[in-house]
Amino acid sequence: MNAIVARPEFKFGGEILSQSRWRELLDEARAYSEKIEQEVRSLRDNSELLLAIINLIPVAFFVKDHKSRFFLMNRACENQWRFL
Repeated sequence: MNAIVARPEFKFGGEILSQSRWRELLDEARAYSEKIEQEVRSLRDNSELLLAIINLIPVAFFVKDHKSRFFLMNRACENQWRFL
C-alpha cells in the first residue's frame, strides 16, 4: 500500500511560509536566542562583580524587597546579625 505523505505547511500569522522563509525565521530566532544568552552571561558576570564589591564594604549593608524580606546583605551585615 502506497501512502502519499503531504508536506506540512507552516503557518505564521496566517501566512503560509515557504521552506526558505521558514529557515530564515528559524535562523533569526537562533541568532536572537544567542544574543539573549550573551546578555544573560554579561549580567551574571556584572552581578558577581557587584556582589564582590558590596562584600568589601566594611559596614553592614543590606537591601530588602517590597515585603521587607532581606534580598541582599554583605558579610559585615551577616557578621553583625550573627552576634545579636
